[in-house]
Amino acid sequence: SCVSWSHNNTAHLASSDYDGAVTVLDTFTGKPVIAYVEHECRVWTVDYAPLGMQYLASGSDDAKVKIWSTNQRRSTLTISSLANVCTVRFNPYDSNHIVFGSADHNAWYYDLRYPSRELFKCSDHRKAISCVRYVDSNHFVTASTDGTLRMWNHKETGQCVRKYEGHINDKNFVGLSVSSDGNWLSCGSEDNHIYTYFTPITRPAIQTPFAAPSIVTGRESHSDDPTLFVSAVAWRRTENVMIAGNSHGVVKMLELAEG
Repeated sequence: SCVSWSHNNTAHLASSDYDGAVTVLDTFTGKPVIAYVEHECRVWTVDYAPLGMQYLASGSDDAKVKIWSTNQRRSTLTISSLANVCTVRFNPYDSNHIVFGSADHNAWYYDLRYPSRELFKCSDHRKAISCVRYVDSNHFVTASTDGTLRMWNHKETGQCVRKYEGHINDKNFVGLSVSSDGNWLSCGSEDNHIYTYFTPITRPAIQTPFAAPSIVTGRESHSDDPTLFVSAVAWRRTENVMIAGNSHGVVKMLELAEG
């Protein structure tokens, strides 16, 4: 359901699955390094802590966020949510802080040193929050199945500073990614397009159809199949290149070109 690369060991990749396990794999050998099996339901999300920290976080349908040390098999901390946890992210600028999105329509922001109560919650979404990503040291952005992205200022206790609309997202997880310079937000859509927003502007700057090659002709065609949707997007860290996948099993690499 989710993968996250270690910032400390480039061979290690954490994955979460529908059986409730979080597994760290050695990508050089293809073998598991360690498996964490405390979650009681499907695990939707996993994220490694920033460089220098030996921790990762996971969130599950059991309404729990768990913090794991890479040096032991038992979780070091559990945070109970009010509903299914769909996404979790360490603050890349402060490894003591995490934010997670939930099926209760809220994003919850915690200081792991004081886990008994959240620092604040972000409550403007109308449906489940499926993804959260950091934009810079002051802001993160959330995606929801209410069809919007929202940017929040976590330095001002979770104030919503911008709402992005234009893509279609009513029921599926369609992904979310932020370019390395923080200027572009990209997400999938249930019309089988990729939508890219320029951060200061609340309407899409670019709409990219996700054409798929025909199995008969090999040529790209724009299917009208209403069941197709773009399910994942990821910006490359070092340049304006994005990789994206859709529900038809097609993966593409795209470049944001000037002009």
